Amino acid sequence: MSWNGGTVMKWTQQQLFKIMNFPHHFQTGFDFSNRLTDEFEILAISQAMVHGTIERIDFDKYELSMQVNVTITVECALTLLPTDYLMEFSCSDYYSFVPDESDDTVVLEKNTLDLEEITWGSILLEKPLRVVRDDAYEILESRGIVLEESVIDTEEEPKSPFINKKK
Repeated sequence: MSWNGGTVMKWTQQQLFKIMNFPHHFQTGFDFSNRLTDEFEILAISQAMVHGTIERIDFDKYELSMQVNVTITVECALTLLPTDYLMEFSCSDYYSFVPDESDDTVVLEKNTLDLEEITWGSILLEKPLRVVRDDAYEILESRGIVLEESVIDTEEEPKSPFINKKK
């Protein structure tokens, strides 16, 4: 299966109903670079490569399972330098066009299963709260900053984790 380069990956309720063979396989890439704002704390993003399946559970309920591979650039939590972080994750959710009593089903209010929107939401949910560069401690040390390890391991009153060596 080849990557679907730019075709819109949205299915209306009627389009899904017309699909006869399930699971329905898909594979595509999305460019989310135009969605980056300060609120997401993502400095840059590669093309998100997505593949997976849609399975019909019943007349109005579907299971979407997908694998997402994307590299985001965020600030290192210690050095504040741009840091690339490879995200590879799987997710699986149930979607329905009618309200469902179960808590594990997402109701599609716009009558469309939009893979691009679902993928973007999944990236934001899976994005780590903090990323630390492999060489962060060396960079800090070159700046004259050493992290005090006891701050991380103790439950005492919090102290500043930074100690200035150049006194």
